[in-house]
Amino acid sequence: MKIYLIFVSIHLLVSNCESARSTNPNCNFSNPTQRTEGGYPQITQQQCEALGNCFDDTIPNVNWCFRENAGKSRNPNCNFANPTQRVDGGWPQIGKVQCESLGYCFDDTIPNVKWCIKSNQKLPNSHCNFQNPQTRVDGGFPGISKKECVANGNCFDDSTPNTKWCFKYNTGRTQDRKCNFGNPQSRVDGGWPGISKNQCESSGNCFDDTILNVNFCFIPNSARSCHVL
Repeated sequence: MKIYLIFVSIHLLVSNCESARSTNPNCNFSNPTQRTEGGYPQITQQQCEALGNCFDDTIPNVNWCFRENAGKSRNPNCNFANPTQRVDGGWPQIGKVQCESLGYCFDDTIPNVKWCIKSNQKLPNSHCNFQNPQTRVDGGFPGISKKECVANGNCFDDSTPNTKWCFKYNTGRTQDRKCNFGNPQSRVDGGWPGISKNQCESSGNCFDDTILNVNFCFIPNSARSCHVL
């Protein structure tokens, strides 16, 4: 009888939790049966979105964690003709921001071809600010490679000696009224060291990297969680 009551209690708690869906605007929730797997069995929403993917457990028997549809890079120097002849510029599971941070072009609208591709010339990354090298916030470790640096969502520039070559870019604040940017010291941490703005906002949290030495990714005041122990 005790086991039965415990089971019923857990079932009721789980039933009270709403199904979860990523809020990332790049996530495409149409055609669930055509989703490209982006995780592994039993992956949580937070773990899935930390990989830069989309999460939706509202539909059974389909991939709940799947690759986002980020679309094409908008830089006019990108050439998306002849998809089968693209020269690879990244690695498996690379995201759009990571690809463009390397100075390459991204297009995930066509399956079974390279999504991160090299262009005829290096493209500038609008997220990276290469001015004032002395004020850069460290984003890596001594000897980090460009690939490792960019894979973690940071910027790389080794053209200026005696400065940080791998550094964080300034992406600004989340544009959402639920986010309160007052009292930065009282922010409740909503991410992990090095989390990107996209990853933070995909979890429904707020992002602000304009103030140093405080939590960049933090939980909004209106946030509510549902947990089963």
